[in-house]
Amino acid sequence: MDEFGVSLEQFVFNKINQIAGLEENLMQQLTSVVGFIHKKDIYSLNLNVFNVRVVFKNGRLLIKLLNFHNAQSLNGNKIRFSRTPGMLSDIYDLGCIFFFVLSKRHNLKEETTNLGSNMIVCILQSFENSNKTWKNVLCIDMIKRMMKPNENARPNINEIKSHPYFWEVDKIAKMIINVSKMFEDNNGSNQDFKMKLERTKKQVIGGNWKSKIDNEILEEICKHRMYDGQKLYQLVQAIRNILVHQTSPVIADNMGTTIEDILEYWLKKFPKLVVHLWQVAKDHNLL
Repeated sequence: MDEFGVSLEQFVFNKINQIAGLEENLMQQLTSVVGFIHKKDIYSLNLNVFNVRVVFKNGRLLIKLLNFHNAQSLNGNKIRFSRTPGMLSDIYDLGCIFFFVLSKRHNLKEETTNLGSNMIVCILQSFENSNKTWKNVLCIDMIKRMMKPNENARPNINEIKSHPYFWEVDKIAKMIINVSKMFEDNNGSNQDFKMKLERTKKQVIGGNWKSKIDNEILEEICKHRMYDGQKLYQLVQAIRNILVHQTSPVIADNMGTTIEDILEYWLKKFPKLVVHLWQVAKDHNLL
């Protein structure tokens, strides 16, 4: 790869599988680059897999955007900064690029010419169903938001930056702990929060979440308190208690000792947990 790099399409097909974590790194950099340009009041960037260049040198990934000849400027009019149609069109195009990076297959910007929005949702959902890691679930959630047919319902670039797909594990653990605290009080707002959390719990836990936990771990956590496997909020409390309190050899042997190890164990079994907690917490202004 020379100093000018290769197109994103070439990079995804030939390089991206060689190093773990490149997908997220690539999406973060693309988000930062588009955010920087939007901050300069420039939009309608004609983003696609061909005008994004990738330079990967000495272990570092660098992004370049080409072909700005159709770009526009707000010319100092910031009345609708970050929500202009051109900027929201860039968000849609960026979502197409993200899915190409994730799927290494679908170029939705080209495919959307012939596909309705419902078909695009089906493509995204089909990919999630066949690649259901918790990181993929978060990424698909972010992309769905970016590609909503109603442009006014799409997130702006700063909201994309704050999506939990880009969070460190410490921040995810902190959200789980903070959400769990909501269940310790019985005031009205907390009860409303709990009800909303439980309303769509089947998407997260299926039936009884305890049936998915290894016997050794289930026995260990139930030494300290009993949990109702039908309640999602009690799953959150179980994870919180391990993150905060548990140091037993059984937990260490079966999960590991780091926050990353503990979360990986639980989120592998419940890949939709983070996005579900985040959505309900966001709706209640808890983030």
